[in-house]
Amino acid sequence: MASFGGFTATPQTFEKDPLPAAKANGGYGTAAPPLKSLTAYEQKMMRRLERANREAAFQAAGAKRPETQNQAQHSSARVTEAPDRNNMGEPDHERLVSLARESRQDGNLFFYFPDASEKLKEQAKAVHENLKDREALDENLRLRNEDHPERGVVDFFEELEEAQQKARRAQVREAAGTKQPEETKVAAKGKAAGKSSEASNSTAGKNGKKGGGKGAAAAMPGLSSVQKAKRALVTLLLALARAYGVDTAVSRESADADLQKAFRKLSRHVHPDKGGNPEDAQRLSAARDVWEAAQRGLRVRSVAVLLTYQSWLPESVKYWTATMETDKSGSLHMHIMVQFTQSRDCSTASFAFDGRRPNVSSHDYLGEGACKTRLQQSFDRGMFYVWANKVGTLHVVANYEPCWASAAQTYQVLENWPEALWKQRKLTHQQYEAYLYLTRDGVLARKRNLDAVRDHEAGAAEEEAMQANARRFRANPTLYRQPFPAVRSAHNWLAMFREDRLRYPLLVVLGRSQTGKTEWVKSLFRNPLELKVGALEVFPEGMRSFERGKHDGII
Repeated sequence: MASFGGFTATPQTFEKDPLPAAKANGGYGTAAPPLKSLTAYEQKMMRRLERANREAAFQAAGAKRPETQNQAQHSSARVTEAPDRNNMGEPDHERLVSLARESRQDGNLFFYFPDASEKLKEQAKAVHENLKDREALDENLRLRNEDHPERGVVDFFEELEEAQQKARRAQVREAAGTKQPEETKVAAKGKAAGKSSEASNSTAGKNGKKGGGKGAAAAMPGLSSVQKAKRALVTLLLALARAYGVDTAVSRESADADLQKAFRKLSRHVHPDKGGNPEDAQRLSAARDVWEAAQRGLRVRSVAVLLTYQSWLPESVKYWTATMETDKSGSLHMHIMVQFTQSRDCSTASFAFDGRRPNVSSHDYLGEGACKTRLQQSFDRGMFYVWANKVGTLHVVANYEPCWASAAQTYQVLENWPEALWKQRKLTHQQYEAYLYLTRDGVLARKRNLDAVRDHEAGAAEEEAMQANARRFRANPTLYRQPFPAVRSAHNWLAMFREDRLRYPLLVVLGRSQTGKTEWVKSLFRNPLELKVGALEVFPEGMRSFERGKHDGII
């Protein structure tokens, strides 16, 4: 919402209402929001603000506000009138902003924007780009806005409202001729004179000394020299970026390459040749040099390293399981399942190693989500997924293992956990059978299913091997002569099956062994069923496998 302003202070006589006529729902003009979609409290607040702006506009114009039908209907409503500020006819913006924020605390989405000019569009664009930069740096923020887009909209309007308030406060200070306190100023030259003051104030320590934020970083215990230097550089980068109006989105979790890129971008604005402050350029270069010097002290140049981690969040990790595996292409990857002592809300950058962010999932196990009623059981299922001896597993280590393992802390494995991995082809038949007996639940039914699958796969493998041998033999011209010569009696016999007959004769082929009788008969059909009769007086048991839709002959 924007306030109505811009009227001259000279009293004028209006032949008609200088503002748009009141609408039936209490709004003025076409810019008023549809009150039907607002709550009763929001409608009340909207009417108060509109009437206050309208009253201020008439006071500035020197005209008396006419009584309308809408005002008569709401005469009992309490109107918050904006006081006359320095006889300028402007409404009390601070009071209106306060009302909007109090309304949001009560759960109502209400925002106040005093400036509705083109500048509002520019500020909205800048706020939007800033929020997008934050999402690029914070994976949790991006996922939150995807799952709850309304929260991202609220963040956008709140920051846009605050941006307008900052601009208005600056205008008020400029109009009043106020100056910043002396301790927040630093001498500057050229067009960076006003910018350097803000940067120096934000980067000074508690004792007022300069140095790129070293005092703030040094006061934090448990940080390495590289972390301290990086935090000092990030603090200085952000402060100078705000002072010089440069869009920079870096944080203490940013990659080194992103930090170097932000440094080069800001250096082009801070350099004295570009109109920057020499003191700012020196402090920026000094902070970068300290950071690079700290990094050089921890660099390793070798073809092999021994990595020893003294501890890994011992106070926050309760259970953990880790495994190293290979995929079908042979490349290595690792899985680590961690259960914390309490719920954590952090960025995925907290789990980065060597600049690589892992694929973090808090609820996924083969496409299944965590069960809220059996939460620990869901965590145990994730632990077993990592612990299981899957296809490609090289090594497993954990402090929390299945109940049949010799570990200090164990958990029960349900019968369907190994079954799910087996169905996903992540377990071999032998390993799945071993887990069946170890889980001791539903063994017989699952064992019959496993045996049926084994028999089917064995038969299919045998059939495939026979087909491969047949194809190899037929491709050898010394063993297999193709095509066979045409035999008229055989074609006449096949033609009988295209006629209606009460009985169909059999075709008997006589010849010496190893002369290709069977292969010649096979060439008469597309997919015949081959049976070995030998000395049997009846058809063999294999006759039961005949399928009319599959076989077109019996040999």
